[in-house]
Amino acid sequence: MPERVSARREDGSMVCLSELPPRNTRWTRLRKRAVVECHDLGLIETGEVLRRYGMTVEELDEWRVLSTPLASRDMIWTDRPRVRSGGVVTAGEMCIDLDREVLLLGGLEIDTSPSEWIILTALAEADGAVVTTAMILGALYGRQEDAAGSKTADVLICRLRKKLGRHSDRISAVWGRGYRLIR
Repeated sequence: MPERVSARREDGSMVCLSELPPRNTRWTRLRKRAVVECHDLGLIETGEVLRRYGMTVEELDEWRVLSTPLASRDMIWTDRPRVRSGGVVTAGEMCIDLDREVLLLGGLEIDTSPSEWIILTALAEADGAVVTTAMILGALYGRQEDAAGSKTADVLICRLRKKLGRHSDRISAVWGRGYRLIR
C-alpha cells in the first residue's frame, strides 16, 4: 500500500485513506466515490482496489463515471466480462446453451424473452464474475439514448428468477454492484 495516508483535494480539503469503506460494505454512491477519490489521489493502487473489493478494472472505471457530479441518469456500460463466447454453461440443473440460445432446466426447455436471454447470456459469458446493472443495460440497449431506467434490469432478473423456480438462487445479487451466475 502507498506510504501516503492523506491527500489534498482540488478544493483544498483533505481526503484520508481511513475514509475507504470496509471490504464487505453495502455500496452506496458516496462509498464508491470515496474509493475512486482515494485511488485517483494516489492513496491506494489499482491492484489493491481490485483485490480488496473483488472488482474488475471496468467496474472501477464505471464507478469513476458514476461518482462525477453530472452522473444523475442511469448509466449504461457496453464493456462487460466475457470469459466465454459460446458453448454450454451449467449451473446446477440449469444448462445455458449459448450456441443454440436455449435455457434448459432439468432437461426441460424454458421460454425466455429476448431481453431475458440477453441478460442470461451476459451472466453466462461472465463465468461467475459480477455483471453490473450498467453492463446489463449496455447489453440490452447499447446506447445511452435508448436505455430505460436501471430498474428494468432488476425487473428482468426477477422474471428470470421466477422462471427458474427453486433454482433461482443461481442468479445471485451482489449488493451495490450487480449480479452473477453461481455455478
